[in-house]
Amino acid sequence: MINRINIINFLIILIVFFISSNIAWLNPRPDFYVYRTIEFIPIFWQYNVDTPTELLSAAFFPEYFVENPIRMSRPGYPIIVNLISKILYYLLNPFISFNYLYYVGASYLIFKFILYFLSITLLTKLLLNFFNLKHVILINILIFFHYHSIFYATTFHTSELSFITPLIFLTMFFIIKENYSIYKNIYFSLIVGVLILCKPNYACYLTILVFSFFNKYYLQSILSFIIHLLPIFIYLLYLNFVNIEFYHYGIEGAGFMGWFVEAAKMGFLNLFSELILSILKYFINLFEYFHLFTILFLLGLFYIFPSSKKIIIFLAIFIFFTWLQIFSTNRWGGYMVADLTVPVVSISVLFLINKVSIFEKTKTLINICILYIFINITSFVNFPWISPYKQIFQEYDFNTIDNLNTILK
Repeated sequence: MINRINIINFLIILIVFFISSNIAWLNPRPDFYVYRTIEFIPIFWQYNVDTPTELLSAAFFPEYFVENPIRMSRPGYPIIVNLISKILYYLLNPFISFNYLYYVGASYLIFKFILYFLSITLLTKLLLNFFNLKHVILINILIFFHYHSIFYATTFHTSELSFITPLIFLTMFFIIKENYSIYKNIYFSLIVGVLILCKPNYACYLTILVFSFFNKYYLQSILSFIIHLLPIFIYLLYLNFVNIEFYHYGIEGAGFMGWFVEAAKMGFLNLFSELILSILKYFINLFEYFHLFTILFLLGLFYIFPSSKKIIIFLAIFIFFTWLQIFSTNRWGGYMVADLTVPVVSISVLFLINKVSIFEKTKTLINICILYIFINITSFVNFPWISPYKQIFQEYDFNTIDNLNTILK
């Protein structure tokens, strides 16, 4: 449906993608060997070391997992992008002759643009239940113009799901909560399973299950948990059918919880110190990622506490599971706390509009948005500035696939 808010949301995502596709001009990672997606034009250049793996996993799903199984436990993007790529290739290749991998790259970008737009649309639907339109637009801008969102919008990776997956879960949970039906529960749970196959961000979903269980929705919670496993089981059956042995890099390669076992072996005091240190790291991570919003969020919690105890309980569970999610992987810093983006930003804005009168003025909100976007764009800049054409680069190593035509068939 075309209306004012959808047009605004579309323009927000369009601008985010424009900035993201041109960050090479900002010299974002001077020490990184950039991948030049289009050799002669610094557009959609990639500054993530996993880019070739992500691209090849999508291009040659599932065969590439035999050679490099790192993304085998995250087949969501490869499956979707592979499907779009094949459609584009067979429709356009008779008229436009490009290397197949260019179709894959284009499909990745098309899919991510659709994902971003669907996400901001869902977020808007959720926020309109609590805010007026101008404050919804403000929150959308604060979330989607964040450094993390901009960087990963056109990066061949899944890291944007750190804030998008919880966003989708929260919106759908609110819809189900307002008007429950078993069919909505099944639909929601299947989407959860699909998104978990894209990136296993469980913090928000576990929060929803535990919160629902505490509120005596026992059967509904158990049903949801069982249904969400179906896409995962179907994928495992598919791998078995095509004779590919499943490999989970997070558990077998990255040593999921292995560090915790080693810490426990050194005694209780060492384990206790690791737990305390993890909490400290967690709050440092929150301040590094959300900056001022962390303080505003905490103030906002005190503001809503008297009248919104259930929301406080939900958020307390969410904060705990986000910590547990990071703790289990022992990966601190960066976007690891991004799961909390929607509640942190929303409650921060709620606090400001109720405590600072100028946040009701449209002109003030526009100026804040302009300043916020400027700060996030300039945060990519590194000095001394280096022209994109002079940045150190490396070639994509696509020699791991010997027979493209055979795979396409």
